[in-house]
Amino acid sequence: MADWEARDRPTGASRRPLLALTLSVVLGALVLGACGQVAGPSPETGPDSQQVAQADPGPTAPTEVPTTPATAAPASPTPAPTSPSSTPPTTSPTPADSTGTLPTTTATTAPASPTTTSTTAAAPTTTPSTTAAAPTTTPSTTPATTPAPTPAPAGTVAGEANGLALSYHPLQASDSELAWMLDTVRATGARWVRFDFYWSAVQPTRTSWSWGSIDRVVNAARSRGLAVLPTLAYTPAWARPSGTTDHRPPTNPGDFANFARAAAERYSSQGIKVWEIWNEPNNGGFWEPKPNASDYVAMLGAAHTAIHSVDPTATVLLGGLSPAGGTLDWVSSDGRYVSPWRFLRDVYDAGGAGTFDALAFHPYAGQPWMPSTEAEWNPFQQTEALRTLMVERGDGAKQIWGTEAGAWTGGDRGIPESEQAAHVQEYLLLWDQWTWTGPFFYYELKDKGSNTSDREQTFGLFRANGTAKPGFAAYRDTVAG
Repeated sequence: MADWEARDRPTGASRRPLLALTLSVVLGALVLGACGQVAGPSPETGPDSQQVAQADPGPTAPTEVPTTPATAAPASPTPAPTSPSSTPPTTSPTPADSTGTLPTTTATTAPASPTTTSTTAAAPTTTPSTTAAAPTTTPSTTPATTPAPTPAPAGTVAGEANGLALSYHPLQASDSELAWMLDTVRATGARWVRFDFYWSAVQPTRTSWSWGSIDRVVNAARSRGLAVLPTLAYTPAWARPSGTTDHRPPTNPGDFANFARAAAERYSSQGIKVWEIWNEPNNGGFWEPKPNASDYVAMLGAAHTAIHSVDPTATVLLGGLSPAGGTLDWVSSDGRYVSPWRFLRDVYDAGGAGTFDALAFHPYAGQPWMPSTEAEWNPFQQTEALRTLMVERGDGAKQIWGTEAGAWTGGDRGIPESEQAAHVQEYLLLWDQWTWTGPFFYYELKDKGSNTSDREQTFGLFRANGTAKPGFAAYRDTVAG
C-alpha cells in the first residue's frame, strides 16, 4: 500500500512565483464562464472505438469540487490518476491499400471555423490568410519545418510551442471530420498535432507496408502549416507472442527499429523531426503485461539508432510517461503501474541515458485540483522532480515535452465545464514558465461521446455534437498564433 502522505519534493529545479498567475487565471475563468457556451461547427460524428480499461493504482480521490481553484496542497492528498486519455482501440485502424498509396478521393471542404474564432492564422513563415488550405493528396515539394518559437504577449503562450494531442482519431476520421479537426487546431494558433503512427496498421505482415492512412493525415496537416509529432507504437501480430494484444511490446526490438527507420525515411524529408517512442511505457495498459524499464530501453535504444541513421538531427522522445501513484517513488502492488519518476530512474539504471534526446511526460493534474496545486502527488508538479533527476544523471541539457494532458468534465473527479477554462489556462501558462520544457500538447479537441458520466468521453474542448465548451475559448485566447 502506498504512503499517500506528502513529503518534500527534490530541490534543484527553479520555478517562478505562481500566486499572481493563479489569480489572473481564476479571474479569466470567471469571465469566460460568464460568457456561456461558444458555438462551433458541427462535425460529423467520429467512429466508435474500443477502449482498454485502466484502473487507478491508488485510493479514490475526493469527488467534491472546490468552489475556487486550490493553490496549496489539500490536507488529504488525492492520488494521481493513471493517464486516462490516449487509450487506443484494441483493434488497429483499418489499413489503407497495401501499396501505401493515398486514397483516390480528396478531403472535402471543411466546415467554417468556430464563429467566435478570429481569422485563421497562417503558417509561421507565411502571410496570414483568411482560410486554411485544403489538404493535398500528394506530398508537398517543400518540407514543413519545425516551428520556431517567437515571443508571445503577456498572459499568452507561443503557438509554435503548443499543440493538440489527437491520439488515433485522425486515422479513423472521414475526410470532412479530419478537415474540421485540423482547421480548428489551426484556428487556435497552435502549430503542432500529435497522433499515432500505428505500427500494426502500417506493417500488417513482415513484408507488407501500408502508409496511406498516415500519408493522408500528414499531408493534410502540412498543408495547414502544422508540425506533426508521431507516436510510434503498437505491435502487429507477427512481431509479438501469440495470443497477446498490440499493446504487448515486440519480441525483437529490431523489428520495431525497422519500423522506426522506415517511418523516418518516408517522413523526415517532409519535415517530421521529432519522434515519440511508444505511449506510456510505465503503464501496464499500454506495455503489457507490466512495465519493464530494461526491455523498454532495449527498444528505445534500437529505435534511436535507427532514426538517427536516417536523420542525425532528429529528436527522439522517451515515450510519454503516465501519471501513477501518490508519491514520486511508487509501484503498484501488482507491478502494472510505475510512477514516472521511478520509471525514469529505472531507465537510467538500465543504461538508457544515451537512448533518448528529450523526455515526454503526461502531466495530468490530480483533478479536481489544479495544475498549480503544490503537492508531491500532483503529477503536474512532479515535472520539477523529473527535471531534477535528469540534471542529477547528467541530462540537464535535455528538455521535457508535455505530450499529453487535459481536464475532463464528467465522470470520476470530473469538473464542471465552467471550470475547465481555468484548468486550460493553467496548463498552458504554467508549463510555459519553465525554461527547460518543450512544447505542450493539450488533450483533446472533441469529446469521444455524449455520456457525461464517463470521464473518457469528456476531455474535449468541444462537445461530441461539435459545440464548444468554455475551455475552447480559453485555449484559443491563451495561445498566441
